[in-house]
Amino acid sequence: MSVDDVLRKLESQGLILKDKKRNGNDTGYQLRFTKGEIVNVFDNGTVTPQGKYQGVIREMLGIDSHRAAAAAGPSKSSRKVFVVYGHD
Repeated sequence: MSVDDVLRKLESQGLILKDKKRNGNDTGYQLRFTKGEIVNVFDNGTVTPQGKYQGVIREMLGIDSHRAAAAAGPSKSSRKVFVVYGHD
C-alpha cells in the first residue's frame, strides 16, 4: 500500500493529517494525525501503526496482524541483530 493510499483511506475515515515526513533512514514516511495517531508507511508497502491507537488504525486500513504473520509463513533464521535504544 502506498503512502497516498494510506493517507486517502485514513482521511476518508475522519483523521486529520498533522505532519507527513520522510523517515530518518529514508525507507518510507511517517504520518502523524491530530489526535496522536502515528502510522509508518514503508516504500516496500509495509504499514505499521504506532501508539495507543494501533487497533483503530489497523481496523480502518483492514490490516490484521495475525493474518499477515500467518501468510508470511515460517521465517528463515538469521544471525543479524538490530538493536534500538531510545526514549520519548
